[in-house]
Amino acid sequence: MQNSLVSSPENHSQAPILSVCVSLKNRSRVVHEGRDLALFPNCVRSLADAVKGIQKVGPVELVVADFASDDWPLAEWLVEAAGELQINVVPVEGSVSRGRGLNLAAANASCDRLFLCDADIIIEPKALRRALEVIDRGHVWLPICRYLDEKGGFEKWQELGYGIAALNRSMFVAAGGVPEYYSWGGEDVLFFERLALHTVIVREQCGELNHQWHPGDLRFEHYKYPVKSDFKQHRAAAANASHWGAPIKKFFGEHPDWQGELHLFENGRMSRPGIDAGDFEFEERRQLILKWDTWPPLTLHWNQAKNVYRDRTSLLTLRDVQSNGSPAQG
Repeated sequence: MQNSLVSSPENHSQAPILSVCVSLKNRSRVVHEGRDLALFPNCVRSLADAVKGIQKVGPVELVVADFASDDWPLAEWLVEAAGELQINVVPVEGSVSRGRGLNLAAANASCDRLFLCDADIIIEPKALRRALEVIDRGHVWLPICRYLDEKGGFEKWQELGYGIAALNRSMFVAAGGVPEYYSWGGEDVLFFERLALHTVIVREQCGELNHQWHPGDLRFEHYKYPVKSDFKQHRAAAANASHWGAPIKKFFGEHPDWQGELHLFENGRMSRPGIDAGDFEFEERRQLILKWDTWPPLTLHWNQAKNVYRDRTSLLTLRDVQSNGSPAQG
């Protein structure tokens, strides 16, 4: 996939200290009741101004995964609005998926410090400094932004949203990236839950991140499926695990990124309760193949000496859970 728009200011010779990642479809010129809402241009200009406030720290990159926006083509305004920002636009084909866009933006980011951001956010320098501070502690920043009303005044704190995140690439990978839903809503919640398994989440109000007002239906209009239908399906699948009956086998899993129980069911399904699920193939004391719904398949082989099932990389081990609920010892 070729990048259609890459800026080349002088500071491109310096590696960015932060990559701001945005997933985008038609947020540059939103027409509402006879006026144009320049949501993403306002976001970019605010980011360019914010970067001036941390110039001594280093340059910042903006990576935009663009789903063929045609309201105001990015090539007509983005580089000029971006100022000293390093710009990388990644064209994305197919149906809109916020998660898919963010995953592609992250994959194309030059820096391992990632700042996942919506296209509607006004950003101030203090927010960037805070993002860098939390990332460098090895934690994840999930700030609560301010929602603005139609006149630009304060409306509310977005307590239930997890769409803005600052984290290191290793944490992003450990959580499996952002779920690639083709319906609006819920992927940020699941991403938060997966991140929380791996590290400390810093959750706090941030008055230096402001969400611009726009018509409510703008959130949904470009998606292929009804609102939150993918998320509801995921939750239903997790809930259905409780209807599969009692597990026929329980393991305790240990991995660098997670620990916890894995259950096998008679119907051929397996789950990490409330987190992930999939199919399995099991040969007692020989091998266990895990066919995750949202992860690549994994084959574990029986290790007689250690009394565990282990994959060839030795990253994941599964040990029988005894009737008292504790892992069996090798």
